[in-house]
Amino acid sequence: MSERGGAGFVVNCDGRDRWLGVELGVDVLLAIHRVAYSGEKGHSGGESMQRTHVGRCGITRIEVVVLVVACLAVLCLLLPITGGGHREGARRTACTNNLRRLGWNMIRAEEHQGFIPGWRNASVYKEDAPGLNSVSWPVILLPFIEEMKLYDTWRSGQPDSSYLRDLICPSGELEMLEKPTLSYAGNVGSGSNTRRWDGVMLDTTDDTTGRVRFDEISAADGTSMTLLLAERCGAGDTWNEHPVHQYWWDRRGLTVIDDTGRFFENLAEYRALAPSPRPGFGITGKPSTRMKVINNTTENAAPGFWSQPSSKHSGGVLVVFCDGHTSFVSEKIPASVYAQLLSSAHTKASDVSRIDWGADSHPVLKESDYRH
Repeated sequence: MSERGGAGFVVNCDGRDRWLGVELGVDVLLAIHRVAYSGEKGHSGGESMQRTHVGRCGITRIEVVVLVVACLAVLCLLLPITGGGHREGARRTACTNNLRRLGWNMIRAEEHQGFIPGWRNASVYKEDAPGLNSVSWPVILLPFIEEMKLYDTWRSGQPDSSYLRDLICPSGELEMLEKPTLSYAGNVGSGSNTRRWDGVMLDTTDDTTGRVRFDEISAADGTSMTLLLAERCGAGDTWNEHPVHQYWWDRRGLTVIDDTGRFFENLAEYRALAPSPRPGFGITGKPSTRMKVINNTTENAAPGFWSQPSSKHSGGVLVVFCDGHTSFVSEKIPASVYAQLLSSAHTKASDVSRIDWGADSHPVLKESDYRH
């Protein structure tokens, strides 16, 4: 134990260090010293043995009580506080770690296949005809997030799906733990390969216009200022099938739940910007000047409000950028900053991004522009 500023420094059994007050530290040390000293006297020979015999042998009941009380006090200090704020902090940390792992595994997938997985990708079952049974980015990431057995079911043409912890924000509404719930979405820009620089994750089934590489983004707006994934699991409202609510990473027969709690099947293929299913977030239409982009649960008439990031965290959403670093984006950012965060090359972006959403007004972003 070292001294610093009137406190003792101890290391817990799990490797974490804690500071204890002087009084408590002294009490514990004295109690331990008494126990050790008594034991030493009991096991030494000669004069010490004689003194132990005629004086005291072992420790008194009072010392035992003091030692027990001191140990209980130490345990109370070392045990984590389990208040609501700390629980939410732990959930937010877990969500951040999920996004960090997904971001880095997206980078690994890009290195493996030569392009960033898109909001729509070719079926991984080789017998499927081109354009049939397309999948979104979570299926492509399965082998990279140590879900190879699950991925093999897709490659065999008999796809299975399940609840995957890596795809869930613990603060979100965990509706059906046996269903393939998805809390995160990819940056699809304005949802069209013809406007590829408005976002990052495109329709990769078109191998001519739909495939973006990270080195292209590095040479343009930079990977550290271009969004890759964000949360999309806010509470939403009851209009249009919970517009900003979380959905599922497997669309086949499990994709949508209506207001009565019933699942229904036979949905259309994945679309980049659509109320359901929702593998991505982006921009569409022309926003109002005061439109709330992040965590929009009230402005139903806003263009594409169902396609924008949302969370159960207070004040904004967690995101991961194209270089793999995570951050927290404030819900107070204007539409123009949001559009610029999505754009991978603002000088080549479409009029939807540059003019309608105003990205041109922020040619160079700083961290303070999106963290308030």
